[in-house]
Amino acid sequence: MSTLQRAGLATLGLCALALAGPSCGTAYTETVDVVRTATVALDRENTLLVNVPVDVVVEGHPRSSDLVYTLKVTVSASTAAAAETLAKAVIVRTEAVQPGGIQVVVEGLEPRNGQVLGELKVVVPDDLDLSLVSSRGTLNVLEVEGAMQLGAMSHVSVDGAAGSVNAGSQQGNVLVSTSLMPGSVVDLLSVSGSIQLTLPSVVSAQIQATPGGGGQVYIQHPGLPAGLGGTAPYGATVGGGLSLVKLVAQAGNIVIQ
Repeated sequence: MSTLQRAGLATLGLCALALAGPSCGTAYTETVDVVRTATVALDRENTLLVNVPVDVVVEGHPRSSDLVYTLKVTVSASTAAAAETLAKAVIVRTEAVQPGGIQVVVEGLEPRNGQVLGELKVVVPDDLDLSLVSSRGTLNVLEVEGAMQLGAMSHVSVDGAAGSVNAGSQQGNVLVSTSLMPGSVVDLLSVSGSIQLTLPSVVSAQIQATPGGGGQVYIQHPGLPAGLGGTAPYGATVGGGLSLVKLVAQAGNIVIQ
């Protein structure tokens, strides 16, 4: 497990404990829907940073030089007036992060006397690097070729990756599809779920896969040698080993296809 994954998942674990507080039994019956959206012109930024307690979706678009974010959430409270007040407190802004980063900052998502549920969607140039955390929800990344550092309480899904992917989930599955460019590193961790990795038809990689908790490794890719089966770890070097793949499912299965 990488240092990033340890730190990120430790933070997610603390968030999970916070959810078990007294507010969990509170009935919030009045709701207000909130939508915040804006387009931000990028200059020389090469990294997007997000850390929010809601679901996150990031889509990459070719030939784009803008970042477009849309936050859609439902605010719940015990009274209509309280819900309106909490809704007005939901603010989205972007700020520069050195070196070369832009962060989408969302305020007002964790009120003391209410609840906010929803999704932040960000459309970005497809070559942008990503550093994303969803402390209570899921992460979904579509068609982004830059390097990614991802951590979520629930499921992590990446479709159409090309560069390095470092992803961890505390309570869900990790699903990654990648073209696995030479020199890239794919490092995936699921604490209590399974991992599914989809590779291109021709693979050049060093592969290490370690299941736990009675989980197994299933090799369904025609270009990879069979493993020992059962709960044994899997290791193989194919096509010259130009990329590195490290998979750890502490309590689940690992599928490589």
